[in-house]
Amino acid sequence: MRTLEGQTFDEFLKAKGIGEKNILAFRRVIAWQLSEAMATRGISTDELVRRIRTSPHEIGRFLESPESAPLLITTLREAMAAVGSPLITFWETVQ
Repeated sequence: MRTLEGQTFDEFLKAKGIGEKNILAFRRVIAWQLSEAMATRGISTDELVRRIRTSPHEIGRFLESPESAPLLITTLREAMAAVGSPLITFWETVQ
């Protein structure tokens, strides 16, 4: 079993058999869900960055341009958990 450390969100989805066109859709939905959860809970990008100890540039780029911004699956998992919306919940929903 391959570890998720260092694996991008795209690599994770490709390993699950998700095609390129659908990967873009997944990225948009995840960015939207993350933005919505942040807004609902009053969490700014700076606060999210502080909670998950990552670069503001990494999260900001993903939220602004989910189609093209690279993001590690571990960072995404931590971000979703930090806003109270674990990534596993999303994944179980789409399977």
